[in-house]
Amino acid sequence: MNILFNKLTELRGSSIGELVNTRLGEFKKLGNDSNDELFSELCFCLLTANSKASTALKIQEDLGLMVS
Repeated sequence: MNILFNKLTELRGSSIGELVNTRLGEFKKLGNDSNDELFSELCFCLLTANSKASTALKIQEDLGLMVS
């Protein structure tokens, strides 16, 4: 367990950590979006759990769930 913790601590200060922090900031901003945008993001997350992102985007487009 300590090995995993140490590796995560090491990654925190790397470019990967910066990328994670950027993405977390994007998710925090979602709280200010409309319900349609939040629902679209939720659907995308659910759809990508078992498929590629491109497939999830196509399904969202076909269902009219894309929010710009």
